Amino acid sequence: MALSRRIGPSVTDPGLWIPSDAVRSRPVDLDEVTARLLDVSLKSRSYLITEFVRGTWDYQGAKGDVERHSILLRWILEQVPLVEAELNESKASKGNSHTRHGTKRRLVRE
Repeated sequence: MALSRRIGPSVTDPGLWIPSDAVRSRPVDLDEVTARLLDVSLKSRSYLITEFVRGTWDYQGAKGDVERHSILLRWILEQVPLVEAELNESKASKGNSHTRHGTKRRLVRE
């Protein structure tokens, strides 16, 4: 069995395996080798880009969450004075009321 050598990256494709005796026995077609290397290179590049996008997908989602939370936080802070005013108004109206609390009406039967 003849030894083989590997040409090209191994990220997505195992690369180009060229048997040693084949390299010695036939003349090298430079255009064919260049095309094969370019193909391996493009597949590798495409794979790396895809992996980068997949790896940063959660980051992009988290970035959107931060933006939405900052908008929500601003809205909440705008609502605090309104809620406080409503509570103060409610306390004031309870203080001025002279009605008895905690009594139930009883059902009167004829």
